[in-house]
Amino acid sequence: MNKRIHAVGALLALLLACLFVLPGAVPQASAKPTSGTLKRPDRSTYMMVPGFRGYALGPIAIADNGDRMYCHEWGVTESMTYTNSTPLPDSADTRAAGYLIQKYQHSPDALIQAALALNMHDHFDLASSRPAWDKDRPTVIAKLPQVLATAQELWAEGQAHAVAGTQVSVQYAQAQRRGSVSVRVTNASGTSVEGVSVKVQLSGPALFDSTHTASATVTSGRDAVTLSWTATGEGEVSVTQQLSVQTLDDIDSAQNFVRLGDAKEVSFEGVRFHVKKVFRPILSTRVPGLTLEAGSVPSDTVHTAVAPGDAWEEGVTLNARGYFFAGLSHEAVSSLLNRGVTAVKPGEKAADYLKRLEDAGLTPVATAQVDVSEAGADYDVVAHDFASSAQRYELSESDRFSSWVWTIAAADQSSEARGWIDGDAISGLLDVKESISTRRHLMVDSTVTEHSAFLHEALTDRITVSGYPADHGAFAGNAEFGWAADTALAQVSVYWSKEKPSREAVPELDDEHELLGTWDYAAVNGVIAVGGGKPDAHGKPVHIYAQKQGYYAFVYSFAGDDRVMPVQSAWNDEWEYTHVMDVPVRVEINTHVSDTHVDHGEDFHDVARITGDVPEGAYVTFDAYDAVESSSDMGSSELLTRGKRVPVRGSDRDADGSYVVESPAVHTESGGTVYWKATVWNPGGEVLASHGLGVPGESTEVTPPPVPEVPPVPAEPEPKPEPPTPPTPSEPPVLAKTGVSIGFIPLVGMCAGGGAFFILCAYAVDKVRRDNAQA
Repeated sequence: MNKRIHAVGALLALLLACLFVLPGAVPQASAKPTSGTLKRPDRSTYMMVPGFRGYALGPIAIADNGDRMYCHEWGVTESMTYTNSTPLPDSADTRAAGYLIQKYQHSPDALIQAALALNMHDHFDLASSRPAWDKDRPTVIAKLPQVLATAQELWAEGQAHAVAGTQVSVQYAQAQRRGSVSVRVTNASGTSVEGVSVKVQLSGPALFDSTHTASATVTSGRDAVTLSWTATGEGEVSVTQQLSVQTLDDIDSAQNFVRLGDAKEVSFEGVRFHVKKVFRPILSTRVPGLTLEAGSVPSDTVHTAVAPGDAWEEGVTLNARGYFFAGLSHEAVSSLLNRGVTAVKPGEKAADYLKRLEDAGLTPVATAQVDVSEAGADYDVVAHDFASSAQRYELSESDRFSSWVWTIAAADQSSEARGWIDGDAISGLLDVKESISTRRHLMVDSTVTEHSAFLHEALTDRITVSGYPADHGAFAGNAEFGWAADTALAQVSVYWSKEKPSREAVPELDDEHELLGTWDYAAVNGVIAVGGGKPDAHGKPVHIYAQKQGYYAFVYSFAGDDRVMPVQSAWNDEWEYTHVMDVPVRVEINTHVSDTHVDHGEDFHDVARITGDVPEGAYVTFDAYDAVESSSDMGSSELLTRGKRVPVRGSDRDADGSYVVESPAVHTESGGTVYWKATVWNPGGEVLASHGLGVPGESTEVTPPPVPEVPPVPAEPEPKPEPPTPPTPSEPPVLAKTGVSIGFIPLVGMCAGGGAFFILCAYAVDKVRRDNAQA
């Protein structure tokens, strides 16, 4: 019965062993035998110690695989069998001795073999035999003096080739994206060990260029071996070095031996360093000047850079987009800066930044884009209309202060380029170097009261000016942006000339050209009355008299500032001079509009009543300026009429002798005020009479068209939730993954083995029960 139970138990044990041995768990046996018989070496491979009890220095035995055995138990008789082998502890000495045995154990030179044996006794004799060796060593050396020098030379060679460690350094070649590691194998004295195969392993986001993997194998040399690497991401990379070192085995026999053991893999920690594949692009821009004339196309110079420590990857092209914001008042500029609206937040995305500007009520009027492909480069761009990118954008008279925003948005790049950049680049709004002040143009309309006059008569002028910013004269400048304060005063000068003015520019002063005076007036929009005792900007009354015959021309001038372009009215402007003569031509004009109020699109016209000495062939021109919202913009809009001549006919003459002339009908779709100006001309093209803009009765209010109502977009009904899909009966629900994942085939094998195991268990128990019953 006991035999049966034991047999069943053995079977169960075998099944259990088969069931639980996993693949790869079987330990590998040593490549060298651990026991066996030995044979004696050839007599020529060792040296006898003369007259010393038959002792010899050299290999004691040779194993079947050719390994030489060297004694390290002095004074004990050898045996040609061995029963076990044990690796000696790894040390600098075992590595040195292993190198020597590996290199010289098959040398036929008996002196080399004796020197090897001497070194084995000196460095590895057992503690039990060490006293005997120390006692006999002087005698042995005295009898074989040539062996000591060779042994010392060999040991020095072994130490020089005994690996003690590695020296590793890292060098960056392109930011932290590319670089190299240098590896040198050293001995205990720090000298290079050549000819050692070293596997260099990277742990972290980097690969070697030579293998495109994280490991590379090199052979050590006198100088460090360099391996280049490239980052695949960002993070820390560590370097380890793996290499083989020689070992010694202690052979258990009647007299213990040492032999060359199996090579041992050792690892050395190298260096740790940080790598970063991506780079962060940086944009900065510079406008050509702090100011720009209205009507000009804004331009910009985009400069590319990278964050400190980064480098632009060669061949990577990124799309940069510019957004031009205009129409900002100085108060808006100050408010946006003080509230931090325009400041770019750390890590902010371009889309989020632009959305913040939109939420603050800012909308770009123009855009630009350029492909950038390197750091440190400048790219010149111009603004294009935001609605139509094919059309260049021109600064309007109302654009005031303007500024660029430039972005490189990762979302706008190709998938390849996106993998190289670390976030978005934003050059924020109202950067000093990318902001400009628009210099507006002035419109000056001037009409002298009398276009001809007697000697000693008072001369006067009515000047209508528009185009100044509404707050002109109040802007004190902005030192941060470099914008100068407003020029507060304009000037009106009166020139006398003997002959009719012949050019736009004022004349050089001589006997036939005189400057009668210059007066200051506030540089603002509105009507200026010059002469007739009306005060200038300093409150002093101005009087101008015709002292001699000739032409008296009024010239308005403004020197300009950072918000307004300079202007000077023409010296030869027909409306701007009075001809003083013995018998002046007296013509007067009085006008009124047909309608003071009209709807948009409705026709209206102007009516002129002319009195005085109207010569035959005289004609009238009517100028109607399209509707503007403010009187400060008077004369700055487009003309609805094009200076069409309306002749003064005899049929137009009333009973009182005056002539009534009507202008062509006009209409406009714009809401606001239309201002009229009528002028009477003689057949030779000289002004006989006129009036200034904005005189009573010479304006028509136009009702603007209604703003169309945009019907609200109906909300889309919320989609009804779909009913859940019932599970397929043939597919059980997937359980949560827990525990260890086991492959399908091993799992089937284990299940089958387990089933067989339990069947055998049941059989064995039943068998034992029946046997017991029989007993």
